[in-house]
Amino acid sequence: MAMDEAGEPFDAADPAFDSVGDALPRLPAWAAWGETWAPDAVEIDGEWLLYFAALFGDSGLHCIGNASSSTPTGPFVPFEEPLVCDLDAGGNIDPSVFVDSVGDAYLLWKIDANAIGGDSSL
Repeated sequence: MAMDEAGEPFDAADPAFDSVGDALPRLPAWAAWGETWAPDAVEIDGEWLLYFAALFGDSGLHCIGNASSSTPTGPFVPFEEPLVCDLDAGGNIDPSVFVDSVGDAYLLWKIDANAIGGDSSL
């Protein structure tokens, strides 16, 4: 049994959780196909924003991209440039949006320094 954000159990096999298809059917040109993960979505001012990690071309490292949609199920249309892309530090992964009690949104991510033999940080 899975747990929701409030710690309440829910059944992921329930038909209410059926797949609605690919939310991001087109990647930006910089992103390598098949190497996209860790999405997070948030609604801000009536627009849905999706953040994701993707392999940056043939670099072997990841960057964070973003996309927008008018609905939470997409399709999301990606912005063409990476939002966060610090390849010298090892790349960036695991985007996560935090919205505080007054409605200000913040994007957190991991600097993936372990990808180049360093210490990772948020």
